[in-house]
Amino acid sequence: MANIKHLQMAKAICADSRIDVRKTMLGLRSVVTYLPTNSVVEAKTVEYTPEAGDRLRSILEGPRAKLADALEAFSARPVANGNYMLEACVSRDGEFAALQLLHYSQMSYVPVSSVLFYEGDEAHIVGKLFWHHAPCARRRAGEVLLCGHARVFLPAWPPSYVPCIGCAASW
Repeated sequence: MANIKHLQMAKAICADSRIDVRKTMLGLRSVVTYLPTNSVVEAKTVEYTPEAGDRLRSILEGPRAKLADALEAFSARPVANGNYMLEACVSRDGEFAALQLLHYSQMSYVPVSSVLFYEGDEAHIVGKLFWHHAPCARRRAGEVLLCGHARVFLPAWPPSYVPCIGCAASW
């Protein structure tokens, strides 16, 4: 799990009026909360191949009305070291998501999209980008997770997409 303060889109996230950032543990740790639902926001980074990154870029730049169909068809798997990196901040309840796509160029990642904010149904759709690749999320309710963490029930998601919140590998 990435630290929100280390993302390139950190300033945009912290400046959003729907987001509250509080320092805890003597200022060593920050907790980011989506205020309308009081849900904790977590940062994720996922890297993709050049082909998958180009497809994702066209999806994110396309009309929001076609977002659900386009993301359903997007089936690229994340890679360890990709030319594209997707930074995301997603609330645990799935009601908020913020994305920014970056491209590796000149020895660093450069933004190729602005910070895109999603709420409600759009956020649930965008959240599936991260949830359907989770190795421990494919387990049925009541089964022991491979990672040993407790399952969290989120009613907005189908059971096959319920992630293991404690497992960094699940994102």
